[in-house]
Amino acid sequence: MKVAIPVWKNRVAPLFDVCSVVKILDTNQQWAPAKTLELKRSSVGQRLSALYDAGVEVVVCNGISLFLKCCLQSRSILVFCDQDGSEKEVIRRIKDELQLINEQM
Repeated sequence: MKVAIPVWKNRVAPLFDVCSVVKILDTNQQWAPAKTLELKRSSVGQRLSALYDAGVEVVVCNGISLFLKCCLQSRSILVFCDQDGSEKEVIRRIKDELQLINEQM
């Protein structure tokens, strides 16, 4: 599963809508380094296309507008909001949450 995390100063960015860098992790490849996706000056449509084209299935963010959240969800991308902390902390929490979801299915 590919997870996108907006990053600012090695922490989860405060608002996904205006972040300029997104790290993309493949949770199926534990040892693979995160890929970096540059979103500087990207429109909403460009952001959605870039994430969709990268195969992102989950977005983990601190804050996000309702409009962008709905746009992501309309493309079957899960959105986990109100996540803060360092990249590593958030990645660990999300992996735990995804494992719980998979166990319940």
